[in-house]
Amino acid sequence: FVLPSYANEGVPQALMQAMACGLPVVTTPVGGITEAVENGTTGILVEPRRTDALQVAIQRLLDDTRLRDRLGKAAERFARENFSAEAMLDSMEALFKTMRDRHG
Repeated sequence: FVLPSYANEGVPQALMQAMACGLPVVTTPVGGITEAVENGTTGILVEPRRTDALQVAIQRLLDDTRLRDRLGKAAERFARENFSAEAMLDSMEALFKTMRDRHG
């Protein structure tokens, strides 16, 4: 999955959905994307507006089955652990409890 963003954005839903499906991702470190993608661990990050770097990263994934599989599995695990409905509900519950405890 390739998302060559160059504008400031949050964590794109399309990126999270691709990761949750176990797809390896190539994207750029803009906005909140680095909250989900760690270069070389859960995906590949390239500089924004650098089509040459984007091409190299895509070709690298096409040529390296092991890298593709490793990044896809790590992306899926990260998405499930951090952005699944259960994980989001757990985070919201913890936040509400913290606010309740602070403010009576």
